[in-house]
Amino acid sequence: MSDAMTGLLWDGARPPARGPRPGLSLEQITAEAIALADAEGIGALTMPALAKRLSAGTMSLYRYVPGKDELIALMIDTAVGAAPGFPGEWREAVTGWALALHRTFFRHQWLLDVVTRPRVMGPRELGWLEAGLSAASSMPLPPELRFLVLLVVNAQVRGVVGDQIAEEDQARRPMFTPEMLRERGRAGDFPQLMAVMDAIDFTAPPAPGDAEERFLFGLSLLLDGVESFIRAA
Repeated sequence: MSDAMTGLLWDGARPPARGPRPGLSLEQITAEAIALADAEGIGALTMPALAKRLSAGTMSLYRYVPGKDELIALMIDTAVGAAPGFPGEWREAVTGWALALHRTFFRHQWLLDVVTRPRVMGPRELGWLEAGLSAASSMPLPPELRFLVLLVVNAQVRGVVGDQIAEEDQARRPMFTPEMLRERGRAGDFPQLMAVMDAIDFTAPPAPGDAEERFLFGLSLLLDGVESFIRAA
């Protein structure tokens, strides 16, 4: 792990020892990088593109941040923000935690592309893990099993968000349609799929609230399984 990355995330920026008075701030650079990634995706984030948005020279950015990896680590920790509290018994609290994560990933969809990379976790991101463990603290399981449950819930969040983002893209550019299969006389080869497609219009843009409602349905099934495991333990 980079000492520079750890220092920036946990200790904050240190003013340059020499050189002209800084015209930017690390917070300003990070916020603009997040705005760029939100608008165009993480693939569009380059130091020259970011410098152009900031009306600054590319090399001047390196006075504030050593490189792109360190910048992305700062972006993650800033984008997730401080975790709120999640009151209630474990099922209500863990549901609130998972739904808040779902909203965060939808708000900053580039996060899915970077959170699994080797990196240093910052204090805000680690705060989300602490908040999740607090939400699960009333679960009648030992700490290590509560932690494993949170990992499964977190994987559910990331997987569902990724699928839902892909579905939004497919609604604009569908990979297949019932009409395509019927026109080619192949509908009979896929009877189960045709029944689903006749019931759900995959080419229609998702209605407001649909993504969260579907996520909560799947999460409820998962937590039903956790409750069954607890009863059997």
